[in-house]
Amino acid sequence: MEQVTVNSKYGIRLPSALRRSMNIKIGQKMLIEEKGNHLELTPDIDFADLKGILSGINTDIERESDRL
Repeated sequence: MEQVTVNSKYGIRLPSALRRSMNIKIGQKMLIEEKGNHLELTPDIDFADLKGILSGINTDIERESDRL
């Protein structure tokens, strides 16, 4: 866990190791949500960026009899 400081404009700087591991880019939108007594930041991914995310998935599975 790393510590950050809130600046005079209520902004924070994300540590570089965290930015790299989460692949966060300059100008990227983030979603923020209050969870009890803490905040949760989630990268806001554009729907178009999800294209091809499931390519290569194995679709040769046995279906249940009540499913199409």
